[in-house]
Amino acid sequence: MIRRLGVIVLAAGLAAASPAEFTGPARVVDGDTFSIGAERVRLWGVDAPEGRQVCQNAKGQGYACGDVARDQLVGLIGGRIVRCEIRDRDPYGRAVSRCSRRDRSRRGHGSGRVGGRLRPVQPRRLCVDRG
Repeated sequence: MIRRLGVIVLAAGLAAASPAEFTGPARVVDGDTFSIGAERVRLWGVDAPEGRQVCQNAKGQGYACGDVARDQLVGLIGGRIVRCEIRDRDPYGRAVSRCSRRDRSRRGHGSGRVGGRLRPVQPRRLCVDRG
């Protein structure tokens, strides 16, 4: 009984410590990760190339696909107010979240939703980490 009560109290404390939803300006880290204040956010349903990753285009030429992915996310949400709903936590403690921009209407492709709503662009060729 006491053990069960302890688990309930712990669960309630964790729920209070990590809200299911939060809002704030986004600071982009890479193509699928950004920060809102002290909270590190990983977009749910998106797996973008890492920051230092190099991919090959259709001609076999290397390009910095990690930088391209980061720049695309900066264009979508960088510095803008973003609202996120936490779906899970990853092994690094990041809030795996579905997010939307607060400054966009809900019209067609302009809904401003990111994470789980947009189909991520996957590299078609071999990708290698620059180290």
